[in-house]
Amino acid sequence: MRATFRDPELQAAFERDGYVTVPMLSAEEVSDLVRAFDELGPAPGDPHLACHSSFHSSDTAYKRAVDATVTGALAPHLERTFDRQRSLPSNFIVKWPSGMSGFGLHQDLTLVDEHRFRSCEVWVALDDTDAANGQLWMVPGSHTWLPENVRGINGFGFAFHQVTRRIIDELARPVPVPAGHAVVFNHATLHFSLPNR
Repeated sequence: MRATFRDPELQAAFERDGYVTVPMLSAEEVSDLVRAFDELGPAPGDPHLACHSSFHSSDTAYKRAVDATVTGALAPHLERTFDRQRSLPSNFIVKWPSGMSGFGLHQDLTLVDEHRFRSCEVWVALDDTDAANGQLWMVPGSHTWLPENVRGINGFGFAFHQVTRRIIDELARPVPVPAGHAVVFNHATLHFSLPNR
């Protein structure tokens, strides 16, 4: 399988751990995206209670505007960082301050034939993220645990349901990131987030 990253050291860390953290946007670019979010507003239908992605809105025009805005800001950085990768629609994710804004241990959906290709998330923080506001937690190396695993929405049981608590307690690592940095993770890597307090 060909490399995801142009930098061999990033590629090696990504293959070992299933995720890396990289600088992505300048402070000015972060401010521009925050301003764009403020102008577009939260996604239509967002109940302002939990963790909500603009991707889940049923408003097609809104989603297209968000995609154009975010992709436009990220495109030159993605080109510089990644080796001939194709991006899917971009979105805003908001973690509203509440006890409902966390999400449990999981893997993301299978988006490609993982025998031939690799898919990953490029999650760029627009605020400094830490334990107080619901940072990501990753489980290093977990993307290799079940190479034949098939993941889908409610189509398959979660492969690690019997050991979830043990994985969280013993293997998960917090990944605080400053605004403008990205956590890039293989969609098969186990991850979760606690609520934004």
